[in-house]
Amino acid sequence: RPWHMDDSKSNLAKDNAITMPTLFPPGKKIAVFGIPAPFTGTCTTAHYPPYATLADQIKSAGIDSIVCYTVADPYSHYNWGKSMGNDFEKISFLADVDGEWAEEYDLKRDYTGASLGHRSERFSMIVEDGVVKSF
Repeated sequence: RPWHMDDSKSNLAKDNAITMPTLFPPGKKIAVFGIPAPFTGTCTTAHYPPYATLADQIKSAGIDSIVCYTVADPYSHYNWGKSMGNDFEKISFLADVDGEWAEEYDLKRDYTGASLGHRSERFSMIVEDGVVKSF
């Protein structure tokens, strides 16, 4: 879910839940990349940067929106993006607090050995008209 910086919008989970039809609307092509955790070394230095660098090219190739997904709280995910200078108009950041989506789609992994607990594995996918076309 997103996180809002001011009091103009609610930060309650129930007010910010994103449905699959909202995230993947008909007639749209969405690029989603998943990372294990915000503020981790590899995600910060290796996984996110190529998407930020290539965001304009990705969109000019017909992608309507780019989403950075993680199993984490929305506050750290948003502030991680902010700390890297992310342009939230180009790449949106969505957090799955309980890892429900990751578990449902077999993307949940145990990173306990790295002190991260259960998170999403790294992945990239293209979803067109609500259907995964590339993974």
